[in-house]
Amino acid sequence: MTKPAFDSLMNQLAQAGLGATYIRGMMPDWVSRAAVETETGLVELKLLLARRFGLNTESLLMEPPRVEFILPASPRFKRSIRLSDQNLTATASIAVAVTRILVTAMARPYVAPGSPADIRKFVFSHGGKWVSLRGLLKYCLYHGIPVIPLRQLPDGMPKMDGMVVKLDDYPAIVIAKSTPYKAWYSFILAHELGHIYRGDIRDNEILIDDDFQIVLSGAKGKDEDEIAADEFAMEILSGDAKTTAPNLDLTQKPPELARAAMELGSRTQTDPGHLLLRLAYATGEWQRAIAALQVIDRNTEAYQDLSDCLSWSWDPELLSAENTEFLLKVSGTGPFAGIDDDRPG
Repeated sequence: MTKPAFDSLMNQLAQAGLGATYIRGMMPDWVSRAAVETETGLVELKLLLARRFGLNTESLLMEPPRVEFILPASPRFKRSIRLSDQNLTATASIAVAVTRILVTAMARPYVAPGSPADIRKFVFSHGGKWVSLRGLLKYCLYHGIPVIPLRQLPDGMPKMDGMVVKLDDYPAIVIAKSTPYKAWYSFILAHELGHIYRGDIRDNEILIDDDFQIVLSGAKGKDEDEIAADEFAMEILSGDAKTTAPNLDLTQKPPELARAAMELGSRTQTDPGHLLLRLAYATGEWQRAIAALQVIDRNTEAYQDLSDCLSWSWDPELLSAENTEFLLKVSGTGPFAGIDDDRPG
């Protein structure tokens, strides 16, 4: 009877932040039946847990089991000290494990990203009025750059905003931030593309950006890599790497300010949401700018674009049904939907 061993395993997982409810939600149907029936089933469960959550296999197979999150190399933490390195290890390990599953089944080969001008040209050639989140995701999709939304994490587990991981010379972008605003996701994605373009990340390494809000609120102490990635993102989104305030009147009411941002965005080929974030960054008037941003993004599902892109990223023939189910669960992805209804062939 392996039930005591199973209970010991679940207790150890819970102490590491992987509670029973979360584990059950992320596991295939056979786990609840087979795991406690035979020793073989328990071993299979441990091996599956190790693959899905980035756990040390040898430690997990010990009796009693020991739960250890592993990373491909010493991670580099950027931005702030809001979260300690140790606090983010579990989330980063899960992100790396999910990336390992996805990169083995990508529908398109990796093509290194181009310059901000190249990216803007691509988006405009595919019908974009400005570089929107959808346009950026389509660029990544065509260039075989996985963008992984990491939405379903255990309750209370600290998470980063964005992360770049490079496994076997294959870079991927992970976004764990939760926000209703597409402009936030666009900046994070463009920034992480900057790290890839500049070669800031080496093979089997991860680079974690833990809090963009702190930096965009005027935090100091950024290193050269972060400044360069910020400028790269700014140039992608607006054609200008400088962070000067756009010509918008903050005394206007939110609907009027939103309308003015839309008009300015159309004239300058710049996402209106990005203009409002840049306005907030330059002036410190975050409350006013976000109120206008709420008007623009009022009826949109920002996260849905990330989900759509992920759904088109892998080749169904290369990904097992079990791993497909897991990716859909951990990313919080809904029904399949193409980016602009145009899946690249």
